[in-house]
Amino acid sequence: MNILLLGGSGRIGHLSRAALEARGHCVTAPSHAALDLAQHATPESWRPWLAGIDAVVHAAGILRESGQDTFAAHLAGTRALFFAAFTGKVVRIVYLSAAGADEAANVDFFAAKGAADSFLSVLDIDSAIIRPGPTYLHGPGETRRFAPEALALQWPGAAGDLPTTSVEEVIDAIVRATEAPAGARPVLQLAGAPLRANAPLAQAA
Repeated sequence: MNILLLGGSGRIGHLSRAALEARGHCVTAPSHAALDLAQHATPESWRPWLAGIDAVVHAAGILRESGQDTFAAHLAGTRALFFAAFTGKVVRIVYLSAAGADEAANVDFFAAKGAADSFLSVLDIDSAIIRPGPTYLHGPGETRRFAPEALALQWPGAAGDLPTTSVEEVIDAIVRATEAPAGARPVLQLAGAPLRANAPLAQAA
């Protein structure tokens, strides 16, 4: 398939591109400078990027706001992308959301993810919503390497142990969702092994 991948310069996006290309897919992964999600708030602005595209994998996002990179701007760009794909010739959308995504959440990150989930779920297009917890890479021994910004978020329902997800699980889910049979519309909850208060951590990555 011809795939448009957003977030290809991030950790998960970079590994997803490699995994998808290894399976024979043709992946277009523009840099943030070339395609800024927050600057594409209309479906018309997405149509040139979707020409000849079969599937969209949306793995872009922010954990905190900075300048014009706001949750509202990213949500507007995401909705515009989804609608452009729905009204065009794209046959599948894979969206990397987050465990705890909820429009009613008090944390803007989770509220924006929940709003995007809800918008995608009402469109009549094959899609997959992937909801990992804070993602980690395996470090030395039993340690896990997290992005510090992700651990700083107030994850819903995480008053005790924090459910986490390995990067490998996320990549596998993205590939499986992209290659799912026609008609599939899964919501994949990936939050798994909890991060306990005394869990060994490597230097954050």
